[in-house]
Amino acid sequence: MLYAGFSLGCQTLDVEADQGLVNPATIMLMIIASVHGGILLLLLWVWHRHPAPRAYDESERSHRFRRGPGVRAFPGWTDLDCLSRRHAAAMYRIVCGLVLLFWSTWALAHSPEQLLLDWVTWALVILLIGWLIGALRSQRQPGAMRCTLFLAAWALLAVSLVGPIEHWAHGSLAGHMVQHMVLLAVTPPLLLLARPMPQWMLALPSSIRRRVGPTLGNIYGSSANWPVTAFLIHGLVIWLWHLPLPYQLALEHRLIHDLEHLLFFATGLWFWWTLIAPGRLGQGSFGTAAVFAVLTMMHTGMLGALMTFAPQLLYPDHPAGFAGFDQLSDQQLAGLLMWVPGGLIYTTAALALTVFWLRRAGGGRIHN
Repeated sequence: MLYAGFSLGCQTLDVEADQGLVNPATIMLMIIASVHGGILLLLLWVWHRHPAPRAYDESERSHRFRRGPGVRAFPGWTDLDCLSRRHAAAMYRIVCGLVLLFWSTWALAHSPEQLLLDWVTWALVILLIGWLIGALRSQRQPGAMRCTLFLAAWALLAVSLVGPIEHWAHGSLAGHMVQHMVLLAVTPPLLLLARPMPQWMLALPSSIRRRVGPTLGNIYGSSANWPVTAFLIHGLVIWLWHLPLPYQLALEHRLIHDLEHLLFFATGLWFWWTLIAPGRLGQGSFGTAAVFAVLTMMHTGMLGALMTFAPQLLYPDHPAGFAGFDQLSDQQLAGLLMWVPGGLIYTTAALALTVFWLRRAGGGRIHN
């Protein structure tokens, strides 16, 4: 993936050099992507060299680990995938480095005044600081893999919403589709697998945890019982916002644009949660989840194919600014990005869910 991304960046630089318009943001983005990839590889190395401590029984765990009120409502809190304090301190230093790294990335696309007045920037900062505070308050740390998944999800959100991808999306339909796929199919599963809710809950005062913990826990469990509804609403949101009129309104009005992104991300979280819930909560079936993943791959691929093979512009007012493409070529590239990489994500999820379904079915037959 790093090699492919770097190759694409080199090709982009070649095109820009031929036109005499080398964009410094392209060079900076390649450097940042390389550094970020190295950080993720470092985290994976730490996780491999320092596995989770041994498991404790329930009585010993109650003395060693402190769980705040309202946190028990979340099933992901009961695992024992944890880091030692020494490695957790190193993880927090890496997080601080990521914050500085991505603050410089945001500056490529926005002025400091825009960043300070952007509510999305503050929301991302609050999510990261809340996660850190909750992890520090806990007497056990989230595992290295969970930290890696959370940081990857947060970094992708930052780059796509307030970083270079956001800047690219303003001038290219292909960039806009990359942004949409990150919100729909990349960050939701990463965030759900990272299970950050216990850390966010511990960041709250204990009085608030007692009030909101049970309610959020009920929503956490009951939302997994509606896979058909999640699938339909998720698909409806995708198709609605890619119709020419709503898309044009989102381009012209910042609040509508933010609402579009919020709905993409929220329905994406709900949809992917119904796919993951059979393994996390034991609710639903992996087979049913695989079917919904395939159906989502089909209808998003159909939307991408329509954009790719449309003989005329579907969004004539959207500028085309990627590597000198004209508007129709930019629209075709946008359709391909939704069709092929997006389809691969859903196909991979469907295959993984099918494997889990076959294992569970085989295990049940052996047990019987």
